[in-house]
Amino acid sequence: MRVALLVPSSVAEPPDHELGPSRAVRNLTRALAVVDGLEVLAMNSRLTPGGRQSWDLDGFRYVRYWVGWGGRVLRDFQPSILQTFSTTATNAVGIWTAATAHRLGAKWVDTVLGLVKLESEYGYSHRPQSFLFERQRLRGSDCTVFPSAFARQAASEALEKPLRKADQVIPLGIGDEWFDHGTWDSPATRRSPEPRLDVVSVGVIAPHKGQDILLDAFKRANVAGRIRFVGPERDHHYGARLRGMAGNLGSSKTVEYTGFLTQAQTIDELKHANVFALLSRFDVFPSAVVEAMALGHAPIVTRSVGVSELVADGTSGYIVEDGDADAVANILEEIAANPEAHRLKGDRARALARELRWPIIAQRYAAIYRDLVRAAS
Repeated sequence: MRVALLVPSSVAEPPDHELGPSRAVRNLTRALAVVDGLEVLAMNSRLTPGGRQSWDLDGFRYVRYWVGWGGRVLRDFQPSILQTFSTTATNAVGIWTAATAHRLGAKWVDTVLGLVKLESEYGYSHRPQSFLFERQRLRGSDCTVFPSAFARQAASEALEKPLRKADQVIPLGIGDEWFDHGTWDSPATRRSPEPRLDVVSVGVIAPHKGQDILLDAFKRANVAGRIRFVGPERDHHYGARLRGMAGNLGSSKTVEYTGFLTQAQTIDELKHANVFALLSRFDVFPSAVVEAMALGHAPIVTRSVGVSELVADGTSGYIVEDGDADAVANILEEIAANPEAHRLKGDRARALARELRWPIIAQRYAAIYRDLVRAAS
């Protein structure tokens, strides 16, 4: 079976300079390429006029082409499946590519990595036309894959789109390399059991990521320590607000901002922290949470983080209601008072993360492809 994937250009670049969504596309592409019975073509369009170039990469073919050549690329390959992602298909090129693939008889599978309408409501800026393209994607695909049941329900309500039986829920995966570095509780990084917290939160600095809630909780908690925010600043007004809040924490608490870090640097941050928290107001499935779990962190997350569906509250992590800074403060105090119990929760979280390795996730995608092709034949 031939599968064409519409991907970002980072698929063909070293894997250390991507944000979570691009990393997810890259890793799924590579995992699908080694599934028995699949022939994979990764497609990336560019606006600069010209022809097309192609390379063989890790078991699949990568083609970069001027948009005017997209139809020819598809006709030459004749895919049974076109796989797109919200990061690559929420635009005119993505919708046109899907329509072309449909005319050639391919089935269209679209994976949701974010939801434009809801992210915009929580302060994350998107281009106005993205709302129209998102609606076309979710209505026009033969199967939409959501990374969480939370994301599926949220999309249905926000876009007034009824749930379809054909749509599926498959979590995003994690690369094996995240398990190759031990955990924050390894002998090299073991923390003192004194009540000091080194908290890390990974994600773009933007209102929907809820960094202000974490700062509020940190101020209320009777603990000492620091928070390190890892991620690029997308909203400078929000960033200024966070810095203002950080200035009122007291002498025993500090806040640091790293900006964007490579994957290797992020792993180092996670190894040298003893608490991971992401208190998003809306997040379909942030890969950063699963990556933290792989390094032995029992995450503190809100119910509006899709990964919360995989976390057993009080057993492999901590789940709080959206915006509940008091609950987060209590958890921080609990962790400081009983770090060994926190470490045990992290061990369980790491075991859960192993079940999300990309080869396992790719097999679930392959099963969807086979079912769609079988139903059409």
